[in-house]
Amino acid sequence: MVPQMRFFIFLFAFVFSIITPGGGGLSYTNAAEKEALRNIQKRWRITTWETLLSIDPCDRFKPWRRDGENAWINCSCDPNNSCSIIELKVFEMNVSGRIPDALFNLTNLVNLNLSRNILNGSIPEDIHKLKRLRILSLDKNQFSGNITPSIGNLTNLTYLSLGTNRFSGGIPSTVGSLTLLEQLYIDSSGLSGPLPSDLANMTSLKTLWAFDNDFTGNLPESIGQLTNLTDLQIYGTFLEGPIPKKLSALTKLETLKLGDLSGADSNLSFLENMKSLVTLSLRNCQVADEIPPFLANFSNLTYLDLSFNKLHGSIPNLFGKLATLRYLFLGNNALSDLFPSEVFTENKNLTTVDVSFNNISGSLSSSDLREELSMNYIGTSMNKQSDR
Repeated sequence: MVPQMRFFIFLFAFVFSIITPGGGGLSYTNAAEKEALRNIQKRWRITTWETLLSIDPCDRFKPWRRDGENAWINCSCDPNNSCSIIELKVFEMNVSGRIPDALFNLTNLVNLNLSRNILNGSIPEDIHKLKRLRILSLDKNQFSGNITPSIGNLTNLTYLSLGTNRFSGGIPSTVGSLTLLEQLYIDSSGLSGPLPSDLANMTSLKTLWAFDNDFTGNLPESIGQLTNLTDLQIYGTFLEGPIPKKLSALTKLETLKLGDLSGADSNLSFLENMKSLVTLSLRNCQVADEIPPFLANFSNLTYLDLSFNKLHGSIPNLFGKLATLRYLFLGNNALSDLFPSEVFTENKNLTTVDVSFNNISGSLSSSDLREELSMNYIGTSMNKQSDR
């Protein structure tokens, strides 16, 4: 075959592969999903989509997904280049109003991010139509009303963020069906009522933020069944103690922030095996105990806040041996005896120490109070002396 003929055959094959659906060139978005995008664009007035909607949204040669853009889609295409929208991001675009019904026609979505907007109204019951969702981000909006129980039908979710909204009512018990969920953010969301025992079914959970809500009742023992947790934060609520001893099973925790518990006193024995902790805060938890020696084994600890409790006994010098510790808050307790100055000589990483309003005494030298250290000992019998 002459070279010119080979060239024309190759050129014909290449052009044919571009213009035919199965040839690896053009992509074709599901018609219903393309129409849904048009309706969403009109409802939310997303001007950056006007030009893009004049072409096929899943045209692989004009990808919508670009790093740094706040509004994009991502598609998945089969071997015949028939495509579906699997990711939709409308992030910090100042879109307002309710979620349009058209969005629930994007039934192949696995990632939906509508965070940091001015969306209001309730989360529509039709959210259950998005059964393939793995990531749902609705935080930092103005959603209100009860969280629809149909959210429990999204059983593929691994990430759910509803924080910083204006919901009312409690957490629906149906969330217990979200057994694959790894991260749950419901902080500052206006929720009230008890924390449901159904949370115990979410055994894949690694992160739970439930702070700054109006929750009532006892801090539930069932949280102790969430043994994969690495980050647990519940404070700024109306929950009551004591801190359940069953939380001792949460040995994978790296961050534990409990606070503002009323009711019965707690002790610190439940912490003994939580040796992976980096951040530990039990501020205002009615802790009536001595500072336990086992804290010396917390070799990763950088932040410790036990302030506003009923701690008694002396301050041990173990804090000097925790080389990673930088922030130590023990203020507003009933601690007594001499403050161990070895804490400063042995631990040069400490940057903030608060022992205010305790019954402790002792003298601090200028070398103890190095320039980079913030030390609060107001309301104690401690004093500063000059080095000679």
